[in-house]
Amino acid sequence: MLDATALTRSQQTSEAGRSLTTIDAPQVPSTPETSLVQRATTVIAFGFLGAVIALAALIATTVITTSIASPADLLGIDGVELVATVSTKSFSRPRRFRRSAAA
Repeated sequence: MLDATALTRSQQTSEAGRSLTTIDAPQVPSTPETSLVQRATTVIAFGFLGAVIALAALIATTVITTSIASPADLLGIDGVELVATVSTKSFSRPRRFRRSAAA
């Protein structure tokens, strides 16, 4: 029984091998695959490039913005008179200071 199964398996394998044709024969690579140092250098370089692009985008959006952030932004515009400013209000609870017992 096992001999018949092995023979059948052998015949199927040989038939499959005859129906396949090799297009390009395998060759040994001319250069080695990249090393861990090269991979790490590539990752660091692209990380640095991403940081530079993000910084450039941040600077560009800051320069292009037309919002008013401080009273000084209005002083450079001709025809605009600064009448009053609104102070910033903190909504946190005020801190209570403890007095020392010695005082």
